[in-house]
Amino acid sequence: MFKQRLRHAVWRNRTFWRWVGAILLVTLLFDGVYLYRSSSELMIERTEQAQLLAQTVLESISREPGDDQKIRNQLQRVTFGSVHYAQFVHQGEVRVNLRSPDVMNLKLDPLERDQQQPRTERLWVDGLLLIDIIRPLPDSDGYIRLGVSLNTAFWLILKEAGSIAKVSLAIVLGLGLLLSAWFMLRSRNRVEEPHSLPPLGESSPLVMMEPKQPTVRLNGFLIDDMRKTILTDGGRSIALPPKEYSLIRLLASQPGRVFPEEEIRLALWPDDPLMTRKDTTHYIYLLRKRLKENGVSSNFIENVRGHGYKVSI
Repeated sequence: MFKQRLRHAVWRNRTFWRWVGAILLVTLLFDGVYLYRSSSELMIERTEQAQLLAQTVLESISREPGDDQKIRNQLQRVTFGSVHYAQFVHQGEVRVNLRSPDVMNLKLDPLERDQQQPRTERLWVDGLLLIDIIRPLPDSDGYIRLGVSLNTAFWLILKEAGSIAKVSLAIVLGLGLLLSAWFMLRSRNRVEEPHSLPPLGESSPLVMMEPKQPTVRLNGFLIDDMRKTILTDGGRSIALPPKEYSLIRLLASQPGRVFPEEEIRLALWPDDPLMTRKDTTHYIYLLRKRLKENGVSSNFIENVRGHGYKVSI
């Protein structure tokens, strides 16, 4: 039961979740920067490889620009795997046009001579990420055009992103467990710390809860400490749960005095440092509600903002 309460206190601790959120945010930022840089480097590398391939094909074709069959043979050697189309255009006419089934519907019209400039662009074609490379023939009206797939690089990036996500999740979980253990250790140490004794001449909240008189009369009702009940002037008996009775008995022990919230909390739960201000406020609310249901003014217990609670005299 004690361990369950410790775990419950840790999980509802806002500081714990702030730390977990900060760790998660830093990890995501680091992962994003790393993934962006690595993916950019991979794309640049694959683009340079595609450009080198296009340059090699261009040099081979330039030796015999008039032999279409040899040019076709040259292009057929590269039109497999990652190359989805290879086109040779000479004097405005498409002389060789090789394509894979994936890009049969891609429209590649011949370019005018003034448009025949070295160009490298990325295209999305029916789910394929391609590098469209155009290289003009030297000293001639013509060019070659290759479409090289980047899908392999794209899937490598996704695979790397998955690996990074797994590592990040392990880091966040590991640090989260360490933080959880640290917060639980703090809570355990707080529980095990001995309560300091008050200076001589001063009373603690625990002492104040022990009534010096068996009864206390306040504003038209009587607190009967022997029977643990409250009696109204009309003869009505108000039965309170133990914590609510302890609360009203504490406040009534010194009418008019403002009891700080922390003092009330320590008095009601001396051996439970995991209770919070919300618990005190909740029991104040329950006590006021029960008293009001039995004809006692809800203003009987006053909230002195920023200081604590008192019973009106």
